[in-house]
Amino acid sequence: MAHVRGARPLAIPILALAFASCAAPAPPPAAPDTGREQPILEYQPECSQLRPREAVVRVRWPVPAKPDDVRIEASPFKDGFSTGRFVSAPAGDPRAVPSSGVELRAPEVPAQAAKSPGPLAIRLESLRAVKDGSQIEAVLGGLNPGVNYYIRVLGVPGQTIRVQAPICPVDYVETPKESPK
Repeated sequence: MAHVRGARPLAIPILALAFASCAAPAPPPAAPDTGREQPILEYQPECSQLRPREAVVRVRWPVPAKPDDVRIEASPFKDGFSTGRFVSAPAGDPRAVPSSGVELRAPEVPAQAAKSPGPLAIRLESLRAVKDGSQIEAVLGGLNPGVNYYIRVLGVPGQTIRVQAPICPVDYVETPKESPK
């Protein structure tokens, strides 16, 4: 009975707290925070429809006021943008990208040129206006399957997005070509 007597003084305050918390009015719903930047970059990783086994990422953003200042940048390194290990391409004018695509290049800043990102073969496959011309869509290709990429669009307010390139299986086997005799 000693343990019951020791627990009794604690039971009353615990019950009082339980009843008080149930009787307290619910807090009002939080007002939308307008000071915080809302994400405006939309993205979708997928497998290429044109090239077997190739992962691509579609990135969309609203058409900016100054399209000449827009650049899309990508890096497989978490600190790639701060250390200069990223590749970049102009992405303001969809007419400037040929149908063959554009290879993203390392920045031309002398301090960053020594820190070349190495063999990043990321390409800007296509750049086009979508949703009645209110958005621009870029398709980045040449991604390594399963690797996390960090992508940002300079000239458009927003954040850096992290996306994992999908692993794209193919259900056919290439037949070996015969050598000429």
